[in-house]
Formats: sequence, C-alpha cells, structure tokens
Amino acid sequence: RSDTRENLRSFFEIDSNSIVYAALVELARLDKFPMDRALATREALGIDADRLDPARTDVVVENRSAQGKQKKPGKKKTSRQRAAGK
Repeated sequence: RSDTRENLRSFFEIDSNSIVYAALVELARLDKFPMDRALATREALGIDADRLDPARTDVVVENRSAQGKQKKPGKKKTSRQRAAGK
C-alpha cells in the first residue's frame, strides 16, 4: 500500500480525488450542493464507498489504570457511512 507516494496518498485519502469528494460531501451536508451529485462524483472518481476508514485504529485503550484491559471498537466506518454522517 505504500510502494509509491501516490498509492500512500490514496490509501490515506489525501489524494486529489479524495479531497474533492470530501469537499463536495461537506458542501452537501451544508445544503450547498446536492448529495446525489456528490455520490455520482464519487463513482466517477473511482472512490470505493465500502472501503474502511484508514484513520481508525483496531484497538482503543480505555483507562488502563482502572481496568487494565483493551476494548475493541465497533465496526469500522466505510467511506459511504462517513459521507452520510453516520
């Protein structure tokens, strides 16, 4: 996933296509752009709606001193869920 800078940017969703899509989704959330056009743009840019969020971690550590245990979070959000604000 990190064999080139281009692939690394794409993986972490900081490439130009991901930035354009994120901006359109935010505009749609503010009712300044139609969400259906943002979703159509996602398809046109080839962004996978079901891809896991690369910024999430697999394990969340909660108050180690109190419990000493690690808790796994729920399901990771996909790009589609993040776009819908879920």
